[in-house]
Amino acid sequence: MKKGIKIIIYFVGIIVILAAVFYLSLFYVTNCKKIDCDVSVSPNQNYELTLQQIGEPDWPFGSVSGRLVLVGNNRKIVQADFELRNDGASISDVCNA
Repeated sequence: MKKGIKIIIYFVGIIVILAAVFYLSLFYVTNCKKIDCDVSVSPNQNYELTLQQIGEPDWPFGSVSGRLVLVGNNRKIVQADFELRNDGASISDVCNA
């Protein structure tokens, strides 16, 4: 009897752990994953502006989070977050990779 209860507890525990891993990976991909869509470098090579998509667009026709990051002399100067409302599309076609 005790062996049967242990097996059931282990089985339920494994199912809970697998569900948690699935949920956390889905949460990361849809809300936290940063994708570099475009990188522009100044003509004198001192500054770099990066356009990033953060997460995936809200389903089905929601907005997508984005970020512009300006880097100069190997340090971040400024960062600006924004919401793009583009009928559920990504920031650019490059971000669909």
